[in-house]
Amino acid sequence: MTMAKLADTDPGADAARRVDAIVVGAGFGGMYSVHRLRGMRLNVLGIEAGNDVGGVWYWNRYPGARCDVFSIDYSYSFSDEIQQEWTWSEEYSAQPEILAYANFVADKLDLRKDFLFNTRVISAHFDEDKHAWILATDGGEILEAQYCIMATGPLSIPKEIDIDGAKDFKGKIYRAAKWPHALVSFKGQRVGVVGTGSSGMQIVPIVAQEAEALYVFQRTPSFTFPMRNKPIDPDYALQVKKQYATLRALARNNFTGGNRPMSTRPLFSVPKAEREELLEDGWRRGGRVLMGLFSDALRSMRSSPSSCAERSPRSSRIRIRRGASRRGAIPFFRADPASIRTTTRLTIGRMFI
Repeated sequence: MTMAKLADTDPGADAARRVDAIVVGAGFGGMYSVHRLRGMRLNVLGIEAGNDVGGVWYWNRYPGARCDVFSIDYSYSFSDEIQQEWTWSEEYSAQPEILAYANFVADKLDLRKDFLFNTRVISAHFDEDKHAWILATDGGEILEAQYCIMATGPLSIPKEIDIDGAKDFKGKIYRAAKWPHALVSFKGQRVGVVGTGSSGMQIVPIVAQEAEALYVFQRTPSFTFPMRNKPIDPDYALQVKKQYATLRALARNNFTGGNRPMSTRPLFSVPKAEREELLEDGWRRGGRVLMGLFSDALRSMRSSPSSCAERSPRSSRIRIRRGASRRGAIPFFRADPASIRTTTRLTIGRMFI
């Protein structure tokens, strides 16, 4: 009987490979879980569909992919050695640097030896009699463990393209979550970007630099604000490394989970003229500051950034549902040679050439 047949008929059979704990996913959560479980002297096995660590930053390599969280906050806090050895180059890091960081951590902690790469879990269930998790992989292997940690993230399976005519479309179709690892050129091409969520917003200004024409299809407008990204000054980086313990403590007591400015004043407790001045200053300084201007910005519909954007002459032509920061998107609406056209509140009926 083959392993694949065994998985179909008796997932709890004696042929199962037994470990203490299984971690599914090699993103930041999965990497830390393997490290932590090893520290508890457990025999742990990590499983990852890709061929290396990185999680979302391994898969998402689309043009403009970048973290919208401050780089220093978007990093591990459990190891001061890692904190001191790694130095971020920008306030908001791009995908290549974040993936390099993940690889640095994996090398530092020797994590890959406990991962099974290029492998997907196709089934998992808890055996009440054995008090154990039984997992089957796409390679036919049966695994058994007392603990199973799903570190797959909430959005790890990309949505399939359900637009009529997509299968007959003669051009090339790319998905942000499954971007090719090789360089993709849009030079001289007519390009359509469907969706202006965080990924679409990051893709637009980069593709606009080389596409002959760029069409942006958007169904539901929302809002965005400027990132104001910049390089991290070496002296500032040194100060951060000296203050990491304090910064981490502050982050743990901040409801955003990071070191963002916070205020105790509600939006409408401030006179209109002062409120407008604060908003203008926040706009100039970028999203990280803007989001911390008022205590109810993320709690009240009336005071939400999207509500403020609707009343503001600075609100973006392309808006997105999530309050994400973006880099350089708006100026490209006036850029040559790209011709960018936006269509809002639409449903795409059919794709064709």
